[in-house]
Amino acid sequence: MSKADYDKKTFCPAPWMSVEIGESGQLRPCCVYYGSFGNIRDTSLSAAFNSEKNAQLREMLRRDQWPKECWHCSNGEYMGSTSRRTEYIEYLHKYDIDFDYRPGLVAFVVRFSNLCNLACRHCKSGNSTKWVKYENLLAEKGFEVEAASPFSITGQGMEEMEGFLLAHRQTLRSVTVKGGEPIIEPQFTRFLKFLVKSEMAKNIDLVFFTNGTKPSSEIMELLGQFAFIGALVSVEGTGPIYQYIRNNKTTLEEDVLETATSYSRLPNARVAWRPTFCAYNLWDIENLYKFCCVDYPFNTVNLDRYEHRVLGHFIQQRVDYPRYLTPGIFDTEAREEYFQFLEQTTVEEQGKEFIRKYFKLYPFNEEWRREFVEFTATLDEAQGKSLVNVEPRFKAVLQR
Repeated sequence: MSKADYDKKTFCPAPWMSVEIGESGQLRPCCVYYGSFGNIRDTSLSAAFNSEKNAQLREMLRRDQWPKECWHCSNGEYMGSTSRRTEYIEYLHKYDIDFDYRPGLVAFVVRFSNLCNLACRHCKSGNSTKWVKYENLLAEKGFEVEAASPFSITGQGMEEMEGFLLAHRQTLRSVTVKGGEPIIEPQFTRFLKFLVKSEMAKNIDLVFFTNGTKPSSEIMELLGQFAFIGALVSVEGTGPIYQYIRNNKTTLEEDVLETATSYSRLPNARVAWRPTFCAYNLWDIENLYKFCCVDYPFNTVNLDRYEHRVLGHFIQQRVDYPRYLTPGIFDTEAREEYFQFLEQTTVEEQGKEFIRKYFKLYPFNEEWRREFVEFTATLDEAQGKSLVNVEPRFKAVLQR
């Protein structure tokens, strides 16, 4: 591959080497592509991978143009974090791939369903079945909601998927599983068994996202048979903020620390904390940083197999939708207060700069602030919570 290709600001090998089954079954090249090539309910993986839409996307990237569906990577790189684009480029190095623009499946990403045992405050029904009742409440208040129908890959869909992966077994090296919560999803166990039985697991790096739900002994045994395991464990906050966002009474340490520790003991595994930053946990950034990077870093805070910088991976994930859960709810006075707080934290400069750019990306919008107030009030009432009791510094935002 020529050096010029690496230098192109839009160069991304994902459309040539990746397929994802996204939330609600959309088929696309990666998780942050805002579009689809069909749905697993009525389109085969092979048809999506070889579709005309994917061919058009490949051609646009070869012309060094940012497709409008790829804005998330563009924004993320502007903010100084890694992006899915740069991660896919890393795959070329990691797996010693001589990229020549010929399609060949290297990475596969799958959601088996939106089944989840939590309804985190910044989530939605497409990622959690527990969120449906809250979206119904919000719809009554006039909010635009996703109202996703329950989604799961059928037995026939699983068979088609397994056949597709077997057809690409010579090139497939990376599998990522998202949710919902994979640990409580029966198809996840079936999938692990398939990869082990077909002798593909020994050549595959398996990465999965989890909220820290304790895995069964069977799952742990299956995980031990992969070339590499990356457990991305979500942490939305610490102390009361954690309980507020997850709507539970147990602590961060009780819920996820034991589970993450058990994964870290697997000889082929790495554990990475995966916080998602949104309006609700911005004031908790220093506590999150200390928990993830200082107190409980395990082997490493990030997956060193993937060569990410610690802070770049720790603070990479953010909420962009709905807009009223972004920093756009902070007016000039609230921003000044927050930036004074941020400067006094021990968070590394790269992390601080990410947050500054997150604020810059979303200037104050009074409509978003009002929506945030009503959204918060609606869910607080439904869950018996109070944001100002958990984080008093939100009082100014809620009352302006």
